[in-house]
Amino acid sequence: MPKLNEIKSSHLSGWTHIDALLDTGPGWNWLTPSRQVMYFSFSTTSGLDPKSAGISSAVTTFSSAQQAATLKLLNYVSQITGIQFAQVADGSLADLHFGNANITDNASAGLTQWNYHYFYDGQQNITSYVAQAYVYVDNAESGDRYLAPQVGNYAYELLLHEIGHVLGLKHPFAGDVTLPANLDNTNYTVMSYAQVGLHSEFSSFDLAALAWLYG
Repeated sequence: MPKLNEIKSSHLSGWTHIDALLDTGPGWNWLTPSRQVMYFSFSTTSGLDPKSAGISSAVTTFSSAQQAATLKLLNYVSQITGIQFAQVADGSLADLHFGNANITDNASAGLTQWNYHYFYDGQQNITSYVAQAYVYVDNAESGDRYLAPQVGNYAYELLLHEIGHVLGLKHPFAGDVTLPANLDNTNYTVMSYAQVGLHSEFSSFDLAALAWLYG
């Protein structure tokens, strides 16, 4: 059972190529009691984040192509991490939510937000932990550019990048630990903003960080 101070910080490995990608949440490993199933939903009628400051429109449902690409990527993530993903129609039952919206930051094509809440006892032991994550793809400035993701195009890599955030990865240029400039590109991590080619799977640094988090 984790302690209160443990869930508020990243557990660093000591390796820059891993630690530069570790975010402080959403902390799926702290779910109590422990479980290996994460529930996700494409519902736009329930379970949405009522406090999201990152979007300025109603959330609309992922296209059939977006849903198919998401299912493919979650299957891929399952093979890497051991997490099992189960789809639910009722968004209020989901840990992970997907939808399209007008993202407030006009320069952003995707946005992932997460939150968590917990209870703890008198010895600072966490007794329960609940996390939620929300993935939004822009449908305003970007129009319909990202409505048809498939292996090999940027819309697919965008979903991969956002799912990386869901799993607890950050941008390698943000935070206290960062990658040197010569390694901060998508050949090493799809969490980078320096695009080199197109990627349909996580790069080597991403895989190392995910192994640290879930291995």
